[in-house]
Amino acid sequence: MNVARVDKSIKLNSGAGNVHLELRDWDSPGKASLNSGAGSVYLYVPANISGTFDLETGMGSIDVPAELGLDVDDDDFGAKAEGTVGQGGGTFNLSSGVGNLKIKFGESKKSQPL
Repeated sequence: MNVARVDKSIKLNSGAGNVHLELRDWDSPGKASLNSGAGSVYLYVPANISGTFDLETGMGSIDVPAELGLDVDDDDFGAKAEGTVGQGGGTFNLSSGVGNLKIKFGESKKSQPL
């Protein structure tokens, strides 16, 4: 599942499979909710992203840019991370039952794996 444009809010759910969301602009107080039961979740954000983040994976890892300032709490199987970036405003909820969560700055490289 791949999405490139969002105006206000979006909710993407996959029972089995990866979820990709690429935000080129995010200047609204919208909400992005991305979930995969069995698969990884990838979020591409612009460098000026602002919002509250809540990330959780039951079995997998979380990879976020250090510039976001989110502390990742890993346990034996999964991981959690939460916090506010910039002025807040938008809300980002990412979760996976079995899979990794990854946030990157910039646009996705369709020809290159994450």
